[in-house]
Amino acid sequence: MLRFFHNAGHIGVSGKPTPPKDVIIQNDNPFIYFHGRWDRSPGTWWAGSGFKLNVDNLSSLTLNLGNHTTTSGIRWRNNRIDLETVTFNPDAQLLPYTPSKLAFQFIGDSLSAGQYLPQGVDQAWPFLTGEFFKAEHTVNAQPGAALSDIVSYGNEHGMSFQFFRTEDTGYFYTTDHNYTTPWDFSRDIPAPTHVVIHLGANDAGQNVTADSFVETYLGFLEHPRTIYRTQPILIFTPWGCRMPMAL
Repeated sequence: MLRFFHNAGHIGVSGKPTPPKDVIIQNDNPFIYFHGRWDRSPGTWWAGSGFKLNVDNLSSLTLNLGNHTTTSGIRWRNNRIDLETVTFNPDAQLLPYTPSKLAFQFIGDSLSAGQYLPQGVDQAWPFLTGEFFKAEHTVNAQPGAALSDIVSYGNEHGMSFQFFRTEDTGYFYTTDHNYTTPWDFSRDIPAPTHVVIHLGANDAGQNVTADSFVETYLGFLEHPRTIYRTQPILIFTPWGCRMPMAL
């Protein structure tokens, strides 16, 4: 009787079995599904950015990360992943990932970034909402950021500027990448089916007047509407709440 053992080893020239090699996936592999904001290195910005893998026969996985990966354990800031390669067990196979047709774009501040939550953005309401609806979800949120393009609680710019950039406001304190680049919205695949905005607490904290805030909000909405021409845009704001500390 013949018995076959999957991946039991290969016979080398010497006649001795040689162990199978691990599968190494390069960071430019087209089967890696990148979501959120990645620069061309590729490295992440913003708390909700990441990637998804569809792997068959996976039993081990190692992420090989570059020097610009954040070492801080605080998950709602210092969000950089400098991806080099991914290593799988020898018999694993990377397959294409098919994203959901439902996709949410969230724009916010600390209330959306998961500030002070143990698991950061993974416990914040935008992430949980996306998971509940089994939707793809991108979270562009920065603690302390105002909607108005003003300096606010350590943020050099407001979201009315920063949302349209690849980098979050942490670029200002980054020595290797202290500049911003325009975000190419065609890289959002799939394009959002719904856009959710929750901003304003830090405008109130910076004493932005009601008239100025409304004017800024209306002006801000004009730009996303040129990108998201048919998608519903859901608007929420905590502006006017008296906050004793930064959000």
